[in-house]
Amino acid sequence: TGLSSLFKAPVQILPTYVTTLLKDPQILKGISLMDGSGLSRNNRLTTSTLARILYTVQSESWFEQFFEAFPTISGLRMKSGTLMN
Repeated sequence: TGLSSLFKAPVQILPTYVTTLLKDPQILKGISLMDGSGLSRNNRLTTSTLARILYTVQSESWFEQFFEAFPTISGLRMKSGTLMN
């Protein structure tokens, strides 16, 4: 149960954090989480919701470290990889 609780905790915590961060309980209509790994094909997040979250977290104390963790590709900081389906 240790590993499964690691995946369940974010599913319970993240919606509360996002609602508090954006001060908008309706924002949860744009989010559907099936696991805490972020890898499930069943996780859903609208582009509008993601943009609002990323814009808002720029003022968080940890944002600079988060931003610096992304690789630089062709002069841009971004997540590398492929999205399909």
